[in-house]
Amino acid sequence: MHSILDVVGGFLLFLICIKRIRLWIYIRSYFENLANSWSCYRIGRLRIINSSIYVFVSASIGGLIIFSLIGDISGVLLINLSSLFMAAVWGQYIERSSGLSRPFGYFGFIIGGIMGSLIVSWFYSISLVRILSAYALASPWIQGVGRFRCIIHGCCHGRSTNKFIGILITNSQSR
Repeated sequence: MHSILDVVGGFLLFLICIKRIRLWIYIRSYFENLANSWSCYRIGRLRIINSSIYVFVSASIGGLIIFSLIGDISGVLLINLSSLFMAAVWGQYIERSSGLSRPFGYFGFIIGGIMGSLIVSWFYSISLVRILSAYALASPWIQGVGRFRCIIHGCCHGRSTNKFIGILITNSQSR
């Protein structure tokens, strides 16, 4: 015997299947509008890009997941500061990033995170597996929400394709 939830889920899946073209057009249009929405606001010399909201939301979601799984806020902050410090060192001294256009390096962030995790595990007596597991569970959520920022900036767009499959970028600020 099936529960009512099974029947409702099956019906929703049926609707998605028969309306797949319309659903795809809606999703594609949404992301095309998002990709062409780049804008910034200036407060003096400070430039605030509209995509920064996605960075804030992804970091907040990740922080909530990690804090709730590890349970020690100071340990998590130490790991994150270690990650940011090593990302800055990597970006400025190893990759030799031009000024502040891309100040952080991805691999430096990973190395700093591992070093910070080892330090926190040792000094706070928290299992290294627990720390790394918390970050592993939070990572897909952080990256998933963070990709909306990438779509606005244009750094995750692919190559030319047909109009039905792809999105058209017309914003001159997009990369």
